[in-house]
Amino acid sequence: MSREDGAASKNNAGAPTAVRLGEFRLAIRQMLDCEANPTDVVELRVPRRGGEDWSGTVHVFELSGHPRASRCYAWPESLDERTVIVRVVAQAGRITSPQQAVRSILNRQRHTR
Repeated sequence: MSREDGAASKNNAGAPTAVRLGEFRLAIRQMLDCEANPTDVVELRVPRRGGEDWSGTVHVFELSGHPRASRCYAWPESLDERTVIVRVVAQAGRITSPQQAVRSILNRQRHTR
């Protein structure tokens, strides 16, 4: 797949999850109210305390029009066999890397359960 057509990603369960570049941009526009251009794709493994490591593909975007952030991180997450959401985290404050972006979501999920 080309970058414009879509991005083959893996979610934590290891199942391939296809999300098109336009879908990432739409999610970023909805969440952060700004425009985004892709700059990088990073394969990650993030260890969890007492649990299975998170592994997946994080897409890095440069932002234009956001009041505080110049970059964000986005990745698909399968909720079930038919539903995929796009996680979006702005680079701001303590979030300065794809790993920290993923950890921020994992920590939020851990505290809401």
